[in-house]
Amino acid sequence: MTANAKIEEDDEYELSDIEIQQIKEHNQRRVKRVVALVALLMTLLALGLVAMSLAFGNKIDLIIQKNMEKKAAEVYLRTGINLTEHHR
Repeated sequence: MTANAKIEEDDEYELSDIEIQQIKEHNQRRVKRVVALVALLMTLLALGLVAMSLAFGNKIDLIIQKNMEKKAAEVYLRTGINLTEHHR
């Protein structure tokens, strides 16, 4: 066997079953870490949104109520129809 023949054999090196299994396990660990990180980030985002909703919910309701009252007053001035009047 010459030196050139040895180099050609090395170029055609195939992974053993053990090495393939190790690569698969490594990739599975990486995927599990990414999935866990995404799940954690989504949970934190959801908790943040719930906290914001609880903190600002009343203020948002007041802003919407004032807007609705303003629009109802504008409709009343234009048409004479009272949108805030409740019919029974």
